[in-house]
Amino acid sequence: MGIIKVFGGSDGMVDKEVSDEMAKLVNLFNETYKYAYDRYDNVDFYRVALELGELLIKQHHPLVSEFVKAREDFIMSDREVMAFGYAVAELGMV
Repeated sequence: MGIIKVFGGSDGMVDKEVSDEMAKLVNLFNETYKYAYDRYDNVDFYRVALELGELLIKQHHPLVSEFVKAREDFIMSDREVMAFGYAVAELGMV
């Protein structure tokens, strides 16, 4: 099992145990999101990863559902969709 950080309300960020595969996905998602954020979304792979993320959300409901449950947060912004698409592709999950 792997560990990720999730928002714990008044406790701030707390550890949550998830599968190793999901921990890798969530952690890479977080790294990719921060990388794009720090560069004001000016990253070479942004458009391709965004399109892939949109496709994954439409076609891979079980993976998306597991990811949302693990993070305890929805995928809402374009940057989140992009980070999800990039992380899934980088880890070869589909």
